[in-house]
Amino acid sequence: MTKTHRQNNSSSRRHGSPFSFGAVSLHGVIHVENKLMLVFEYVDKRDLKSFIHTHSDHSALNPATVKALMHQLLHGLRFCHANRIMHRDLKPENLLINSRGQLKLADFSLGRAFGIPIKTFSNEVVILYIDIWSAGCIMAEMSRGHPLFHSTTNNNQLMQIFRVLGTPSEGSWPGISRYTEYKRNVPIYTTRNLRASVPQMDPTGVNLLLRMLQLRPELQISATDVLDYP
Repeated sequence: MTKTHRQNNSSSRRHGSPFSFGAVSLHGVIHVENKLMLVFEYVDKRDLKSFIHTHSDHSALNPATVKALMHQLLHGLRFCHANRIMHRDLKPENLLINSRGQLKLADFSLGRAFGIPIKTFSNEVVILYIDIWSAGCIMAEMSRGHPLFHSTTNNNQLMQIFRVLGTPSEGSWPGISRYTEYKRNVPIYTTRNLRASVPQMDPTGVNLLLRMLQLRPELQISATDVLDYP
């Protein structure tokens, strides 16, 4: 199966985007006995992970490129959410870039449709929150040239997040101690200046990144509001 994308011009016009919205476009389905093959459009360049590694300047993409790619990513994400689809697996490897510089969302294998209100699907991935969080992590990685939070274990990665954003508490997140999976024996970290982690990003970009990387879901910015951000 080839993972590919095609722009959706109608959605781009509807949202008034100067960029082409990229989403998986299915060209055909081949069903033979117990095999199901999906045929998507061919993207002639590479994924964002490779793009970062081969087009970076001093281990980071330039700010203009970061803005252009994030603009396209958030248009695609807004389209998905408007149509009640959660991607749930956004990462540089699942974002494709063609020779014209168009970014296209790929690999919806973990995607889910959702209703209103959003139901809990699992302990790991539950709401639209995770898509915006992932987009924020991608934004930081493009600006840094490497991931903002990186680990091989869940617990260690959580500690990395707390070291940057601070350990959540009743003071910063009223009611958090009532959650069944809340643990009181984790290290207590205070919030760091995020600017130090993304030195190439201007203050407006850092403020936006903070709005995307909110630990409290109700405080997180939406894909629509991101696109209206300065």
